[in-house]
Amino acid sequence: MLIAGSIFLVAGGALLLRTTGFLTANLSLWPTVIVLIGLLLLHRVYFKNGADAHIFSGIFLILAGSFLLVLNTGVLESDFKQFWPLFMLFAGVSLFFFGLKKTGGARVGMIIPAVAIILLSLFFLLFSLQIVSMSLREFVVIWWPGILVFAGAMLIVLDILMGRRERGGKD
Repeated sequence: MLIAGSIFLVAGGALLLRTTGFLTANLSLWPTVIVLIGLLLLHRVYFKNGADAHIFSGIFLILAGSFLLVLNTGVLESDFKQFWPLFMLFAGVSLFFFGLKKTGGARVGMIIPAVAIILLSLFFLLFSLQIVSMSLREFVVIWWPGILVFAGAMLIVLDILMGRRERGGKD
């Protein structure tokens, strides 16, 4: 019943976009197939005891397919190349939810990179959508020493949090 409901929801929504004039060409509905495949993968994980690896694929396909469907509607008046960081964001979000299904060290090993990918994609999105007035190249040329400052601060904080141990005279 869930699969049929999901198919009706996605197909009906896509066809509604077509009949209301937001989608003009028949080929513009192809991302619906990607969304349906993602829904099927998530259904297998949560209702049929499928492999947890399908969580990442399912969420990524749903997000990417939905974005491509919106892009095909013409609602976004920008060029597709401006939105490439969104696919990084979709991968980070997918990895985050995949990591939530894990336990222990594997959970941390998935969630930390996921958050890093999400933050990096949001950073790139600022430049891609021209929210920041300078180019990424100019930003990097001016602000690259900030990476050293951040890394040094993180090392100090980690040292404080972990407590100082006897290092046998070595730093």
